[in-house]
Amino acid sequence: MPTITICVLGDLGHSPRMLYHVQSFSKLKYNVYLCGYLDSSLPSFIVQDDHVEIKPLRPVKNSHRLPYLAFIGYKLLYQLYTLTALLFSTMRQSQYIMIQNPPSIPILFIIVVLQKLFFHKCELIIDWHNLNYTILNMKFKNLNHPLVRFLKFYERKLSRFAYLNLTVTENLRKFLTSEFGVDEKKIITLYDKAGIHFSPIENESLKEVIIRSHPQVFVDYRENDKILVTSTSFTEDEDFDLFLAALVKYEKLLQKSEQTLHVVVTGKGPLRDQFLSHLESAKLSKISVKSVWLPISEYPEILAVSDLGVSLHVSSSGLDLPMKVVDLFGCGIPVISLGFETIGELVQDGKNGAIVSTADEMVKEFEQLLTESSPKYKTLKKGALKKSTEKWDAEWDRKLKPLVES
Repeated sequence: MPTITICVLGDLGHSPRMLYHVQSFSKLKYNVYLCGYLDSSLPSFIVQDDHVEIKPLRPVKNSHRLPYLAFIGYKLLYQLYTLTALLFSTMRQSQYIMIQNPPSIPILFIIVVLQKLFFHKCELIIDWHNLNYTILNMKFKNLNHPLVRFLKFYERKLSRFAYLNLTVTENLRKFLTSEFGVDEKKIITLYDKAGIHFSPIENESLKEVIIRSHPQVFVDYRENDKILVTSTSFTEDEDFDLFLAALVKYEKLLQKSEQTLHVVVTGKGPLRDQFLSHLESAKLSKISVKSVWLPISEYPEILAVSDLGVSLHVSSSGLDLPMKVVDLFGCGIPVISLGFETIGELVQDGKNGAIVSTADEMVKEFEQLLTESSPKYKTLKKGALKKSTEKWDAEWDRKLKPLVES
């Protein structure tokens, strides 16, 4: 039976695309070694799969409050040791090894060395979600910084050892060819699509049941209230200042209305406390904002009962796409998204969503889309429902399956 190692230097429970890969390979009767951090629970389709063996990694935390560069050095040394030992045991039995990029340090280097020295028949597949060096540059804001330049060099050189490169957008595929010199025959654009557990709920009675079963999320919900949801990682590539400014301005417009807007902010991350502090300072009264951490089983339900989604992703490279929008479309929910170079590959302005660049533009969309019997909302809802029929299995089976079938 063929075997693949799939490794993520991140929380497996919040790496949906990689878990979908695991499920797809399992359906092809592959044995799958799944390596990564277990910071949150895994979905049942992974845990109960006899073809999947989970190899947990221990996250490295800066518990001793080391200076940034000192901690990075310690973390790299620790990962070099633990990842080399783990991958040596799994790659020897695998026909393929797939990694998510970013992050690629030090795992991409380790794989290339092990492959060249010991495991020549284990082919490398890189699943490009973004560019590692552009994410690092969000810290330094200087593309000429030595660490940023090194990471770009690292990604460019080592990516050429891959048997296959998967990209989440067509623009990212073009970048790898033109800027990194990757052979275009070794690149496939494999778009993110929602899993089957994301689906629209059009039965109003069922929506009401779900809303009433989450009183901690929808506080004092009334029948004509509207629900807006934004899924976040609370990281620097999301513009929370713009979102809060839009909510403050929209709050003024709601003062004469009997309607309350319920805003659900899902997720956790390093900037959550800062967001909550700014939210408290805003002193909103007509808008109820709840920041929640949802179990995997409840997350699709909360999305599906919402009226509108918002994506705050601004993209470090301009070449990736937010998975959160894919989830919303999977539930048939129209999306307001911040604009950047590649967003048009997912959100079609005026068809399934709206693309904005300022708080005023976002407020204008709130006015048009969060009112009863809005013609524009009906148009976008129709487009989002059409998008909900596009699922991961069909995309994967059409593009990747022919290349990895035994």
